[in-house]
Amino acid sequence: GVEQLTHGMSLDSVVHLAPLSTHIHEGEELTLMISAHAFPRYARDLHTDEDHLYGTRTVPMRRIVRGIELEMPV
Repeated sequence: GVEQLTHGMSLDSVVHLAPLSTHIHEGEELTLMISAHAFPRYARDLHTDEDHLYGTRTVPMRRIVRGIELEMPV
């Protein structure tokens, strides 16, 4: 299953996440998911003019990730 370890939001181009700790077992993967909004934590953004709770039509959004810096202990 998928477990959320942390989240972050920003109004500019840099998002800083709080330090976190987890144990990765052999064969497991650590995945960074980036989305255009904070669903399901906050109300979803359909990227249309429809109401965010009752709207049914969504428009895909394109986001460009220019770089990721990950600091890990040795």
